[in-house]
Amino acid sequence: GGKHMTIHVSRHGESPRPGDYVRRLERFVAKDLNTIESGSRQNGGSPYEIVDAFRPFLEEAKEGLGPYLGRLTPVTLRRLRKAFDQVLDATERVFVAANEPPYLGLAHLAGVEDFLVAVNIVLNRGMNIRPRKCA
Repeated sequence: GGKHMTIHVSRHGESPRPGDYVRRLERFVAKDLNTIESGSRQNGGSPYEIVDAFRPFLEEAKEGLGPYLGRLTPVTLRRLRKAFDQVLDATERVFVAANEPPYLGLAHLAGVEDFLVAVNIVLNRGMNIRPRKCA
């Protein structure tokens, strides 16, 4: 039995405003991520700070964007994937710096891999439906 992504459908069946979410996530990556990362590398800092700071973004993505990934533009999907990748890279670095296994941070971000797989599937599907010229 696998874990399934929670799907929330808003009353009107409209997607939330993914652009707003992606901008907030990119701002988090640009501003807060380095601060949290350097803070957790200081003496007494915890590698879990980064996990705790990112978890609300992850939950919002799974619940708010998950059901609507197919409606997002490829540009938005790529921005989303890039920001997630940057957070996950930083998460691995802080756990390694704390002499913990790098995957431990991922283990505390339930559903992050499933979400990224879903983003990639939607992106790849978009690539495959372009009309092909017949020879």
